[in-house]
Amino acid sequence: MQTLILAITILMQVESSSGIQLYNKKEQAYGILQIRAKCLRDVNKYYKTRYTLDQCHKSPLISKWVFIHYIRMYKVNEDSLEDICRFWNGGPKYGNLTGLARKINNAHWKRCMEVRNGLRRRQR
Repeated sequence: MQTLILAITILMQVESSSGIQLYNKKEQAYGILQIRAKCLRDVNKYYKTRYTLDQCHKSPLISKWVFIHYIRMYKVNEDSLEDICRFWNGGPKYGNLTGLARKINNAHWKRCMEVRNGLRRRQR
């Protein structure tokens, strides 16, 4: 669970600079963790919930709940920060990304590591 919490902290910064009510029109992603419709649809169907994108947009708590349950739904290794961050960026097929999608995923992972290193420096 510690790694999952660290991933949330890092991804909130990477995805939205920790902006609570951020909306990315180009990506159609909502809230602090930039939840997309397909992700929310998957979680709602699997867990029989009825969360909306508007709720994710306005509530960091709901966004975090969706994130954790999406990771668990796909059985992502919760002890691997890299697996969690790459999955969040690339979706269920992140392990099979090629070409431009793989480059984007690599850049996202690099940004996650930069944020993590910054967190470590602040803890000293």
